[in-house]
Amino acid sequence: MLISLAACAKKEEPASEPAASVAVPEELYGSYYEEIAGRGHFTLDENGIVCNWSSSASETTEYRLPVEYDEENARLTYENGVRTDTVYESETKSSSTVIYEDGTGYFEIDGNKLIWYNDKEEGGPSTFIKDEGAVNP
Repeated sequence: MLISLAACAKKEEPASEPAASVAVPEELYGSYYEEIAGRGHFTLDENGIVCNWSSSASETTEYRLPVEYDEENARLTYENGVRTDTVYESETKSSSTVIYEDGTGYFEIDGNKLIWYNDKEEGGPSTFIKDEGAVNP
């Protein structure tokens, strides 16, 4: 009877270690512009991505994305991304609205391009090309 009880005991597995965060490769740092219309641009540095996207002369959107490098999948992932929309009423008057603070998504790395998959917004991915002529931060 003791043998059957021992066979039924649960075997405890050791807790798995979380994957170590890998720093974003410095060769990815720099300025990027949106491939189709060029209205979106961002800078990638050790603090993540700050993206500005102009929808018109009086409206802009800013994204602040704290990215981490996913070496296994060759992508930059993010959580807790912040989107803020700003409307300019005049040169001295504007109003800003935080649209969300829980953005998630990733940037697929493809040579000198970063392809943005934004989980919070509709539409297909946006492709950004590295501005090789820009001075890196």
